[in-house]
Amino acid sequence: MANHPKSLDVEQSIHKGIENLDKWYNKVNDTDAYFICLVLDPNVKNAYALDKWDAESYAAGMVKLEKVVSVNPDGCRTTDDKPRLYGQYGYSWMRASVRSRQEAEHVSSSSGPRDELKRYLDGPLEEVDNVVAWWGHHSFQYPTLSSMARDYLAIQGSATPSERAFSSGGTTGTAKRNRLNVEAFEALQLLKSAYRNGHVGADSEAERHAISLSDIFTTNSDVTMPGYGCSMEGKGLGE
Repeated sequence: MANHPKSLDVEQSIHKGIENLDKWYNKVNDTDAYFICLVLDPNVKNAYALDKWDAESYAAGMVKLEKVVSVNPDGCRTTDDKPRLYGQYGYSWMRASVRSRQEAEHVSSSSGPRDELKRYLDGPLEEVDNVVAWWGHHSFQYPTLSSMARDYLAIQGSATPSERAFSSGGTTGTAKRNRLNVEAFEALQLLKSAYRNGHVGADSEAERHAISLSDIFTTNSDVTMPGYGCSMEGKGLGE
């Protein structure tokens, strides 16, 4: 693009922009977080880096990963760490029936962090929507890696969400709303975020409200319509 005749007037600016882009893109080499987070995604593991990265960069990433795996505190989880279902019928019987398999899996997974990493990388790629939940389900199989996943996958890849949160807070806590208490401010921010992310919606809320009203008028015919001053007599609340 920079060498195209149409770009001669801005050729120097394009080269400067590419240099700047290369500088910040390679900033990920200053930390082990990018490569480790990439590998800890069971959808990707090391497949992308192995195929697209040059051999030197890939080897450097693996060295950093193996170093962190080796020095990571023992993340082994025993059966006592798992949530128990006390009070449910057949709990002790079920626990006794699966204990032998859990002990066998624990023996196979306690051969060392590097062996655990090798088993994980040698395994097939997964189709996972919720990576964090996947590691929760496989915490017994990969205790050290799951412990790392809880630390590394919580790192935000960009400051944009934080910047957006501060901006949204600025539009909520304006000078005309300086009497808002902490609880009200928090509730407004959560509600705004829920609407923005599609967790709640005015149309779905209205639909549910209409259905609930319809059920009330269907089962209780002695209900006075608000604002109309009339009632429908029959079997229901008036009896």
